[in-house]
Amino acid sequence: MSRLDSNSPSFIDLNNGASKEDFNHDLRNNSPSFKVVDDERIHNLNGTIEIKSPKLKGFWHKVLVTLGLVLGIFIGAMSETSISTITEVIGSDFNTYGSITWIAGSYLLTTVAFTPLFGKLSDIFGRKPVELFGIALFAIGSLGCALANSLPLLIFFRAIAGIGGGGIISMSFIMVSDVIPLEDRSTYLSIISTTFAIAQIIGPIIGGALADASWRIVFYIKLPFCGILALLVIFVLDLPESEGDILTKIKRVDFLGSIFLILAIVSLILATSWGGKDYAWNSTPIIVLFVLMPIFLAAFIYIELKVSPEPVLPSKVFVRNVVLALTASFMAGAIELVAVFYIPVYYQFVHDATPSESGYRLIPFLAIISLCCMSSGHLIKIFNTIRGVMWVGGAISIVGVCLVAFMGQYSTLTEQIIFILINGTGLGLIYQLVIFTCTLSVPPEDVAIVSGLFTFSLNIGGVISLAIAGTVYNNVLTSQIADRLPNFNPKDLMDSHIARELSLENREILKTCYYFAFRYTYICIIPFAILLFISVLGLTKLEIPRKSNDQIDI
Repeated sequence: MSRLDSNSPSFIDLNNGASKEDFNHDLRNNSPSFKVVDDERIHNLNGTIEIKSPKLKGFWHKVLVTLGLVLGIFIGAMSETSISTITEVIGSDFNTYGSITWIAGSYLLTTVAFTPLFGKLSDIFGRKPVELFGIALFAIGSLGCALANSLPLLIFFRAIAGIGGGGIISMSFIMVSDVIPLEDRSTYLSIISTTFAIAQIIGPIIGGALADASWRIVFYIKLPFCGILALLVIFVLDLPESEGDILTKIKRVDFLGSIFLILAIVSLILATSWGGKDYAWNSTPIIVLFVLMPIFLAAFIYIELKVSPEPVLPSKVFVRNVVLALTASFMAGAIELVAVFYIPVYYQFVHDATPSESGYRLIPFLAIISLCCMSSGHLIKIFNTIRGVMWVGGAISIVGVCLVAFMGQYSTLTEQIIFILINGTGLGLIYQLVIFTCTLSVPPEDVAIVSGLFTFSLNIGGVISLAIAGTVYNNVLTSQIADRLPNFNPKDLMDSHIARELSLENREILKTCYYFAFRYTYICIIPFAILLFISVLGLTKLEIPRKSNDQIDI
């Protein structure tokens, strides 16, 4: 533990009239007088703010710590995408197709709804208990899915797994600040972001391969990973502990605020997911959900500001850089998830690729995101700026999204890959720098909260954009089929088995219908790319020194 020199302008002595509020104000100021040297974990000892620097003890300790951080990201992210290639198999096994979309939807719903809570809960109960709770929920949910004898039961346990999966992913980002020194943090955030992308790449591949034997293995295989992760959390990760007895901790939980936050999120997700597909946008259920959402949100805000002594999302964390960084995270998540879901659709229905081939062709997109995430940490050291790297990433994102959106029906595979690579490059340059910006823009005690908000904004952006994209895709496809193949029922031709029976000429026309559906779907995310660029443009400066006392200008 190192004490800040009292002769330094960054020294804050609480005994001489300075308050913790003064410290928070200094840290949040655009040109803060307080500068982080080693790490931001603060202890008030003898009236002086001290900073404890986490240490990595040798090569094998680094390996195990890294494994403990990335394994949670891996199983959580893989669970989001591994289901995409086995939903049809599950529907066939249970002899029902009407609700199979909720196999994925229930997981995403609970993941997004509960993610914002884990940051505050980990501050109250401690990192290890909350991380282990998330692992337990994920394991119980996965086991329940593997043993489910009906589709409703499977969907229920997927929802349980989603709570745990969201917690595991959120806690992985939070724990980076607890166990990794500041000078190495961008590298580890890059590793985590890369792991997330790799897990999303191999998720559908693993799901499809295991489904040949039994779709239940896809859920069973996650259990050993949960056991390994739990052991690493218990015995390897040196995480901060919370003080006080269990009853005192429970009293600190903002239950009322949490309930209204979850209700607001669920209302929004259900409205955007059901609208235009299960129900018309002007139908009673959708209108009711859109009316309830702002009511629940207003109630949550009132509780946080006026009622709760310890808010789950304190207003002080919503400083300019955090708000803009979270907005950028929302937009980036929106762009990526549409790409991950609809680029394979483009290959399957426009270019006759098999599901596995379409998955392989998505690899360049996710691989370049991983590579750029890893490179972004080095780029900020080379060019001595975080904002500059994010500005370039935002500009490239606009170009990439536009190129993919206007990609021709008969474009070559080389052209397709180049456009997709440009799309991924912009996102990769931004992802881990967004969370880095968030954690550097708030007081140390709020790092866990903004880390959870980062994961939440990433997920909610993806869920909402997928809902919008799904509505656009279905409407355009139906309209195109009705115009170009008027003798056929559009819903019938959306069945791949019926589509295969068409004549060669009609199949080519149907491919054109799918092409325009994909094109307009991707056009609808161009505004997300523009808003992403605007968000990172608005970031203000925050000087953070390295150990050598040279500064990185954010």
